[in-house]
Amino acid sequence: VLGSKVLASPLGPDELGRAIELDDKNPEYRIQTGQMVAVMSKERLEIPLDMCSNSFGIRSDFTKKGLHCFGGPHLDPGWKGHLIVSLQNVGPEPIALRMDVPFFTVTFERLEQKAKKGYEGSRQNQDDFPADQYQFILSARTTSLAEIPTLRVQVARLTAVIQELEEREKTYQWEISK
Repeated sequence: VLGSKVLASPLGPDELGRAIELDDKNPEYRIQTGQMVAVMSKERLEIPLDMCSNSFGIRSDFTKKGLHCFGGPHLDPGWKGHLIVSLQNVGPEPIALRMDVPFFTVTFERLEQKAKKGYEGSRQNQDDFPADQYQFILSARTTSLAEIPTLRVQVARLTAVIQELEEREKTYQWEISK
């Protein structure tokens, strides 16, 4: 189930990324075309020593709209925490993410024997996005795919200005030739 935390990349060079906290008053975030976000599961998983997960992803309802999941990590025996997934909207329209909606699928595998020791890495007991992910998404200022709709509008405006200048030039040249 989708939790309440979302990290959203910038939508243009003048707007930094932002951390969003979903709640009852604001239960959804709309990922714009080309935008990258990180989301977190509501559930906290605890993988037993005799299991692991080699894959998790998002439900097909979202992929059919163009939401792309950047593959889930391997979850080692003994791992504990909230799942974090990076997503990008590669579809033609914004895609709504709603808090408390089933979102993830996880495939577990039973091991032939228990692991001697569980996962002890930096993502153990993960209850928030890692600091490096906050830094990466919130401070990004480069052009991203999310700017494509804006660029389309700007190109249309520029085309109109060019056409108007060309018409003025024709009128000016006609008046000179008189």
